[in-house]
Amino acid sequence: MAESLFASQIKQTKSWGTKHQEALIALMFTLDRVKEKVHAPLGEHGLSMEQYNLLRILRGAGTEGLRTNEAVSRMVSRSPNITRLVDKLEKRGWIKRASCPTDRRVVYLQIREAGIAILDELDLPIRASVKRTLRGLDTKELGELVRLLEKLSLPLVESEETPESRRET
Repeated sequence: MAESLFASQIKQTKSWGTKHQEALIALMFTLDRVKEKVHAPLGEHGLSMEQYNLLRILRGAGTEGLRTNEAVSRMVSRSPNITRLVDKLEKRGWIKRASCPTDRRVVYLQIREAGIAILDELDLPIRASVKRTLRGLDTKELGELVRLLEKLSLPLVESEETPESRRET
């Protein structure tokens, strides 16, 4: 049996045990490398992937912004400390918090012009980085990859508990 790229890279000398384990290691290995390459331009601006993701979400929300919990629910990667993440972006002048006039418990997050400007500056470098990173796959293979990842993700997403169901138990 030929040694896989992943076994070679992590110096795996024993059997994976199962195809499930091999696939998971391959997925984790690849994700780590992809994140490193795709998000390299963010480091030049002192941005984390989570901060960049939140800025993009807020840019897409427009001038009204979003409730904090709504913005968090749209994030690709869950941030363990959204308050600290928001504090950092607010301190840099890229977003602002706005209290709801009818419910003081509700806070809206809105992107500022400086936040839009940093995203505009990053759009082309990120797009180029993504293209360069995924250059090993043609358009058809990218579609197949998306289909397989959706197939893998569906039962994981469906099994997540909603906040409402957690309160009921």
